[in-house]
Amino acid sequence: MQCWAYSCSFFYLLQHVGYNMKLFSRRNTILGVVIVVVSLLSATIGALVVGSSLDQYIASLDSIGRNVVAINSVKPHAFPGSAQEALAGAKEKAEYSSLPIVNIKDRVHRDGVVVSRSIGTATALTTDGWVLMPDSVMSVYGKNAKIVLGGEVHDISEFVQDPASEYGFAKTTISDARVGTFGSSVSAAQGDYVFVISGEVVYPRTISNENNYDNELSVASGDVLSRSFLLDQAVDVPVGAMVTNAVGELIGLMIDGDTVRPLHHMTPALETVLLDGEVNRAKIGMQVRDVMRIVDVDEEFREGWRVVSLDRRGAAEKSGLLIDDVIMRIQGQNVGAMPLAEYVATGKVDGQIQLHVQREETEIEIFVTLE
Repeated sequence: MQCWAYSCSFFYLLQHVGYNMKLFSRRNTILGVVIVVVSLLSATIGALVVGSSLDQYIASLDSIGRNVVAINSVKPHAFPGSAQEALAGAKEKAEYSSLPIVNIKDRVHRDGVVVSRSIGTATALTTDGWVLMPDSVMSVYGKNAKIVLGGEVHDISEFVQDPASEYGFAKTTISDARVGTFGSSVSAAQGDYVFVISGEVVYPRTISNENNYDNELSVASGDVLSRSFLLDQAVDVPVGAMVTNAVGELIGLMIDGDTVRPLHHMTPALETVLLDGEVNRAKIGMQVRDVMRIVDVDEEFREGWRVVSLDRRGAAEKSGLLIDDVIMRIQGQNVGAMPLAEYVATGKVDGQIQLHVQREETEIEIFVTLE
């Protein structure tokens, strides 16, 4: 009897364990199905959200007949609203500040100015007629270059060349210009949406990369505007065409078919033109080379700029910098954040730039007063 009882108990235990195992297995199966469904749903939603920005971009390119196969692999960042809303907003903001330049001696203008026959684009900088325009246009056409606003032709009474860039500042007879909103071109980065605007045509693009020019020895000057942005697709527009960000703020101008000159390279010079009648840019007077160097006892590798030359009696030399000093940080930022010339370009004469410098085994702080 006792054996029979043990047998019954063991059989009951097996049944109970088997039931629990089935229940556990069933619960796991249901849970697994739920997890899979949720994962697939999340992935689908995520793909739609991430892909929608690119889909809008492709659609907008397709709507103006551009070759969508040539789109760069850089996926543009999302922006609020639809692509068409952004296009319309950018076009509206640039309508009166993007000004066609014509060669008035071109025979096509004999019976009236034909804006589509423009030789370049000027950008309104002040309401009383100062514009930014390509230096190449003035070099070739001189007084024959005229600015068109609202169907009226305006003369250029003064032109101040900017030796540091491809542009210059022109005073025109315009008295009621509408100046667009300036955006932050310093913070523009790879993947950002931009719109290239030329007359009635708006080209949606993205920033695919940036150029930081130096020479064959990787030496960069602090006084040469070396940074520019590359677009993912070339555009067929006159030199000087406006480039805005996704909300229609001006951030740059076209140098050629796919290269953008950042706006902050030019605007500091405008202040000096308005005050002194000439371009007076801040200078630091040194050249640096990107290096990787052991800078502390723990043999930690850090990126730095080695000073390779100093202008005699220039701002950098006067501050106490020495050749072979390694600049570790500038304005509190790691040197990899921006080229040295970017800090100088956005600075002012008599303004200061803070440097943290490694000199042999010591790190020191040096303030350079720009000249």
